[in-house]
Amino acid sequence: MELRLFPLHTVLFPGMPLPLNVFEPRYLQLVQECLEHEEPFGVALIREGPEVGGFADPFMVGATARIEQVAQGMLNAIQLLARGERRVRILELHHDRPYLWADVEEIEDRPGEAPQELLERGQELLDEFERLRFSSQGGYVRTRSPEPVSKPPGVLADAIGATGAGSPAERQELLELLDPGVRLERAVAMFAPLIEQMRQRSTDSAVRRWSEPGALN
Repeated sequence: MELRLFPLHTVLFPGMPLPLNVFEPRYLQLVQECLEHEEPFGVALIREGPEVGGFADPFMVGATARIEQVAQGMLNAIQLLARGERRVRILELHHDRPYLWADVEEIEDRPGEAPQELLERGQELLDEFERLRFSSQGGYVRTRSPEPVSKPPGVLADAIGATGAGSPAERQELLELLDPGVRLERAVAMFAPLIEQMRQRSTDSAVRRWSEPGALN
């Protein structure tokens, strides 16, 4: 399978939204071709090299991205929203077009299970992430009903990876883990420190608000 590539300083997970501001001529061409042929493009984390100008050396496991929305930006740029679909493994890179492209193979998720306690912990952390994120913006998220988590462990792990938890190297390692149960276990361990940081920032922000003059008026 041939796939046009968009190397980025981003690890894309299946289901993850990907907003992009595209302005380089080679990537404008890539987007136009994907739209004309109704084909996805590939996103792979840059191992070495620049994101803008020149060819970057990507990691060999990435994900396909399907374009969902396109809007004209300023100065001939376009703004698009894509969404991650499937994991892929790069078999061979090619440099004979303005953009990088590759022969790839799709990576099928292995069937797998995880303890219910781990599933509940993963969903609990995701729920708290959403609550803390919206709370920091003055919003509110309704508490999830206490029903057993029915999401497959791989889907839950990918949702955690899509939050931006961990370093790019850790997220790349998570993307490459094919056992869903192991992936979820690693994702939860990676996610917990981020949630703790968000809790602390939320507490510090609340303390500052109530410490300001006139806060009780």
